[in-house]
This record gives sequence, C-alpha cells and structure tokens, in this order.
Amino acid sequence: GVQAWIDGSGGQVRAADVSVSGFPNRVDLTLTDVGVQGPAVSWQAPFVQIFAMTWKPWQLIGILPPGSQLQTPDQIITLNGTKMRGSASLTPTPALALSEAIVEGHAVDLTSTLGWQVTANSLYGAAEVDQTQKNSYRIGLTLRDMGFDPTATQKIDSLGLAKALSQIHLDANVTLTAPLDRFTGQTNPEIERLDITDLSFDWGTASGRIFGELRVDARGFAVGDLRVHVQNWPKLLALGVMFGAITQDQADVLSRGLAQVYGAETLDADVTADDGLLYLGVLPIGPAPRLR
Repeated sequence: GVQAWIDGSGGQVRAADVSVSGFPNRVDLTLTDVGVQGPAVSWQAPFVQIFAMTWKPWQLIGILPPGSQLQTPDQIITLNGTKMRGSASLTPTPALALSEAIVEGHAVDLTSTLGWQVTANSLYGAAEVDQTQKNSYRIGLTLRDMGFDPTATQKIDSLGLAKALSQIHLDANVTLTAPLDRFTGQTNPEIERLDITDLSFDWGTASGRIFGELRVDARGFAVGDLRVHVQNWPKLLALGVMFGAITQDQADVLSRGLAQVYGAETLDADVTADDGLLYLGVLPIGPAPRLR
C-alpha cells in the first residue's frame, strides 16, 4: 500500500526501498533514502521507520535519523539529534482520526547553509484532541537550553544577555477547519482559531509571556488580542536591531514610546492584530502573523 502511494504521487514522494518486517507480533515499515518534494520546499532523510503492534495497528511509533534535510529556495537546513522519535494514537474507526501525538528529541541541532545554527538540549511536543470543541486540539511544546552559532552567540553576549535560552514553552488550543484523519489530504485542514494559554521564554535577565486569542481573517492574517509581558525589553529591542529584524530608527521610535508609556524595563501591554497589522496600543509595530 505504501509503495502504491509513492508510485501514485507523481514524483512528489520517493523512496529507494520500502520493506515490511516484524510479523507476527509487529508491523515494522522502513523507507530508505526517502524524500518529499513540494512546490517550493523539499525534505529528505536517510530513512524513516514506523512501527505498530499487529493487535493495535492504530497506535504508531516513528523514528527519524540524524541527517534529514529541509531545502527551501534559499537554503538547506540539516536536522541532527539523538532519540528523535514520535508516536501517534488514532481512533480505531474508519476515519482513523488523530487522538494524540508526541514528538521528542535530544541534542537537537539545526544547521543552515546560510551560516546560522540553533541547538536545543531537549525538545518535547504533544497534541491531543479536545473533546469539548469540534476539530480542536490542545498542543504543547517545550525547548530547553537553546544555543546559537558562535557569531550569534558573540552578538548576544555583547548585549549582556545569557548565551542560551533556558526554556521556550507553548501551551495552546488550535481549532481547524477539518479534523486530522485519513482524509486530511482531501480536506486540507487550516487554522481557524488559536487560543494561547502560555507562550513564554526565559533568557537570563530577559523573559516574556504571551497569552490571548487569535482568529483568521479572509486574507489569512491573525485577528485578535494578546496580552504581552516582557522583562528587560530594551535588550530584546537591541537584539532585533543587531539581527536585522528592525532598523535602528524603528527601534529608537519604539524605545522612546515604550519607555514613556510602560517604563524602562518591564512591558505589560495589550497587542492587537487587525487588518494585517500588529498594534501596541494605537502604535503599529509590524505585520500581523499569517495563520493560513
């Protein structure tokens, strides 16, 4: 069945070899030299393995090896790490809807041909269906001890920030236009609403937390209100200038406004996303994120 799916993909999916073993207790699927080609982005890996017990084939375990690559129009990103694996539990019904999923990795390393590098001592993510809302899933993600390439680390250190983020954490509910099941390829689920309970980071003397609710407008932009709390915002603003996210002139204008309204160190404010823009109070601060 997997081989027929690959053959019918029109070249978008490839694998040098597809093998199944493990009978009679397990079904062990191994794809070697596997790749997926999209319109602008492609992905490849030395192999992918998916395991299931024969008496509960709706519970799957997946293994990803070091050395998988994501290629975009301007760069190739290589993923390395240890114990990079995930699991998924599906409902034992004809639709095989997702019930819950877990991903984890250790000593994770993302390296780009553009010269940047991001590492994390550990990564843990989880998702589970929210029975109280239609097509809704609770998602969580935790990254611990995130580091950067030597050039970025030197810039970060020059600002007096810690060389590594001790933690990034996300706890949210995402509502989709269709469920995640075996018909996903036809229904193409898209984000309809995002309820953020906690999006936070801890970076030594700097820290932040965001929570609130976002919806999606007709153009795919986020619309809604967020509460933002940031400690030591001047250093983060300087970091944005250093890495080219904003210009020095923009930072100067923001800095004067933020210091006058919120104070020199702590930012505790409402951010509104509307009509494709983000507003801090009445001050536009940049484009709203695209959720579709």
